[in-house]
Amino acid sequence: MKHTFYFYHPESGAHLTVFTGQYTHNLDSKWRLTIPAAFRNELRGGLALAPGPDGCVYVYTLEAWEKIAAKLDALPDTQENRSVRRYMLSRTHIEYSLEKAGRVLLPETLRDHAGVKKAVAIVGEGQRLVIWAAERWQPIADSDTENFDAHYEALALQGLL
Repeated sequence: MKHTFYFYHPESGAHLTVFTGQYTHNLDSKWRLTIPAAFRNELRGGLALAPGPDGCVYVYTLEAWEKIAAKLDALPDTQENRSVRRYMLSRTHIEYSLEKAGRVLLPETLRDHAGVKKAVAIVGEGQRLVIWAAERWQPIADSDTENFDAHYEALALQGLL
């Protein structure tokens, strides 16, 4: 089953990578995470691991990260924006290629941010992957399942589905 799709965005002329699916993996003894084979091709050109909200780690292609970093840099210079920019940029880890085995180091700052000890869930979430400590992910996944019908209906009413 394919877990990465490409969509053409007519306004920008760009092809967007969309990640889907979920996997569970364990970090190895050197704190490396094996990226699921379904996602490796899109990340072979490099990736950025960045802190996300609610104690997760976002995984972006380098192309997507460069756009986000430019937007962060362009934010007005307020205390709140400086704080977010400093937190995200100081904890972001860039890898310019994956190992042959598809592994990437999950640095201590990001492990601490996400509460990762060993087991992780890797979740496709559109233009990014999200890494969760397995014990944090399960209640979120359960809640998403319980509330799916209501959330789907809300999006449908907005004309999004």
